[in-house]
Amino acid sequence: MGNSGKEVLFQANSQSLVEAYGKSVRRPHGSVSSNDLFKTGLILSDTDYRQFLEYGGMLGIDMAIYQNSYLYHTMLDTAENIQPGLIQHSGENALDMVLHLMTEAEIETFKEGRDFIYFDLFDTLFFVYSTKTAALIHAIVISLSVFEIIRPGIWAASSPDSQRKSVRSLFAFIKTLVFVIANFVAALITPIFAGIFTQFVLGKPLMYFKEEWLAFLIFGPASLLGIFATHIFVRLFSFYKCPRYASSI
Repeated sequence: MGNSGKEVLFQANSQSLVEAYGKSVRRPHGSVSSNDLFKTGLILSDTDYRQFLEYGGMLGIDMAIYQNSYLYHTMLDTAENIQPGLIQHSGENALDMVLHLMTEAEIETFKEGRDFIYFDLFDTLFFVYSTKTAALIHAIVISLSVFEIIRPGIWAASSPDSQRKSVRSLFAFIKTLVFVIANFVAALITPIFAGIFTQFVLGKPLMYFKEEWLAFLIFGPASLLGIFATHIFVRLFSFYKCPRYASSI
């Protein structure tokens, strides 16, 4: 879909295949988030991968180049615009994978399944684990977070005003959580207004499609504006009463 950059593993239906990919490919690159995004149906494009899965009942992984994808299916989608070394990079990944499957992997034991997580770290380390393991990790993190919330109240239990301090600590956490969520929502909503402006005011709904960096230039400042607007709203309406927090905004 692109003509430069890294080859990404963005779809898979077998944990064993993804583990084989991580063990064999010299520059592994991928994230389960792209796999999940495709499963939602929000991305309307398709690849041959789905045909083999739905009509052939096969196991497989889908890899593609994704940078400079705005040239895809345009007059600029030519061999001259392919990044030097890109074909070599893709070929090496495919060859590494095939050699591993032929010589080391027990492909007869591979099974279909989508209940797994995978991601890379700086194109060097590649992690693959089941959703059960992910649930355990998340449960531990949530438990530690909850303990950190109630810890001040536990430590202050011996003091005369322990109950008041516990309530204050819990209330401060709730306010902080609401503030973070408000920032996140504002950062998502304000770029929509930027898109409305480019479409109905400027009459150029796809002006960001000419160059990839234009998307950051158009929608990035709009997202930051939403975050800053949330901070200004908090200060104007005194949402937080803590002087220490107000002085740090």
